[in-house]
Amino acid sequence: MGDVGLLLIGAVLLVNGLGLLGHGTGRSGAPLNLLVGGAQLVLPTLGLVLEHGDPTAPARYAPVYFFGFTYVWVGVDALRGDSGKAFGLFSGFVAVIAVVQGVLSLRTDPAFAASWWLWALMWGGFFALQGLGWTRLGGASLPAVLGWLLILGGQLSATLPGLLRLEGAWPGERGWFVALVLVAAALGAALAWVLGRSGVGVASTVDESAAASGGSTAASGGAVAGAAAGRSLSPSDEFSPPEAPLHRPVDGAESASR
Repeated sequence: MGDVGLLLIGAVLLVNGLGLLGHGTGRSGAPLNLLVGGAQLVLPTLGLVLEHGDPTAPARYAPVYFFGFTYVWVGVDALRGDSGKAFGLFSGFVAVIAVVQGVLSLRTDPAFAASWWLWALMWGGFFALQGLGWTRLGGASLPAVLGWLLILGGQLSATLPGLLRLEGAWPGERGWFVALVLVAAALGAALAWVLGRSGVGVASTVDESAAASGGSTAASGGAVAGAAAGRSLSPSDEFSPPEAPLHRPVDGAESASR
């Protein structure tokens, strides 16, 4: 995917994060997820074919497949109205891979390790939300915190590195820059927690519209669409307007809180 691919990732994480805050639905974000995910599956494959003689190529391209597949999975789940639980469980594995990749990046591009670790937080959040069915974490709405993490973390981990790399201005091995990037990543994650916990930016119509359409939560069989956002519809309300974004329990189901 390269540097341009980072810009696409920043864009899809922004859209998905806004969806988790109730500004959009899984279906509305599906085309972008399918586009970015598809590119992250096709382009690495071409790279492996063209660089078949390079023994380091598989290690460079392998992690891209995991993330590319998650975006495709999210788009398909949103269109099919799937619960997304299997995606959530898979996200836990992806989060572990991201942690490992961050550690490995310390040898070659230590500043970019911050991006991998932010992605580990994001995919770990989807593991908790969809895989485990958690709706709250430490007294905060998990979808709200995760939405802000995608919005802020997506720009810090993908958009800004992509822009700097395109301009040849990414001093990834300089100590001062590494420290700056790591501090920025930590502050971004902390700000996402504060904004999510306080409910800043959450669509005021989320609970009302979700209740009107009979939506369920991740803990009770509904879904937040993977790394994307919005509510995956059940067959019974698939064509019931308006399609409500999933954000919070609509039936007092905060008993699933952690």
